[in-house]
This record gives sequence, structure tokens and C-alpha cells, in this order.
Amino acid sequence: MGTISSAQAETIMQWFTDRIMNKDYEGFLDLFDEDIVFEFPYAPEALPQFLKGKRALKQHLDMLDTLLEIRSFTKPVIHVSAESPVFTTGTP
Repeated sequence: MGTISSAQAETIMQWFTDRIMNKDYEGFLDLFDEDIVFEFPYAPEALPQFLKGKRALKQHLDMLDTLLEIRSFTKPVIHVSAESPVFTTGTP
């Protein structure tokens, strides 16, 4: 596997945010592998702290759709790994 550039990571994050804000959940899910893992370490007790797989993520998105509306995201700070096609985001 090759590395990913900062520009590629920024494009992926733009797809991520656009699809969530437009409630294009199928398009959002297409960004991920079947074995995607999402972790929410600070989630309230009533909500999952760990999701594994697209099906679990889809069910979670469907549930969240009834609870909230996302209108914007802050600009992420992107940290690209030098050795793998992985990047993480954080706030400034």
C-alpha cells in the first residue's frame, strides 16, 4: 500500500463532511471498508462507544438521524502517516 498525500486526505474529509451534512448515508458508507471500526470513547452511556462494520454504522446513522442535524464541521487538522495510507484528524 502506498501513502496518502495531505491533499488526498483533505479531499476524503470533504467527501466525509459533505455526505454527512447532506444525509447521503449510502455515499458516506461507500467511503469505508466493510470492516470499518468507529470508536466514540466519550459517548453517553445510552449510546455505543464502539461500532464494527458498515451495517452497525448504518444502523447508528439511522438512529442519529432522528436525534440531531449536522449543519457544519470545523476545519480538521490532518496528520498523514509517512508509512501507510492512514490519516487522523484532530482539532487545532
